[in-house]
Amino acid sequence: MHTSMFIWKPHPGKLKEMREMVITIRDHCRRIGGANEVNCAALQGSFFGHFAVAMKCDNGIDTEKALEGFRADEKFMEVMSDAYKVCLLYTSDAADEEEV
Repeated sequence: MHTSMFIWKPHPGKLKEMREMVITIRDHCRRIGGANEVNCAALQGSFFGHFAVAMKCDNGIDTEKALEGFRADEKFMEVMSDAYKVCLLYTSDAADEEEV
């Protein structure tokens, strides 16, 4: 089993909008298919206030096939474009840029 987790951090004052956006992303991933399971969750601890979309596939090859399907779907890419208006995909690079 291969699990991928994408963590989203809301822009200030955009927590509600980001929660709705993460659910929309999850629903589009489920619609497109390719993954065995796609879920979203509010995170706690040091990631309190962040949301995650988790995707489970049988292996890394199936994960890449699912991601390829997401990238090829025009509606999904529009949703992803809108997502960046209310939140950002958390990476260590993004965290470093914010601290500068």
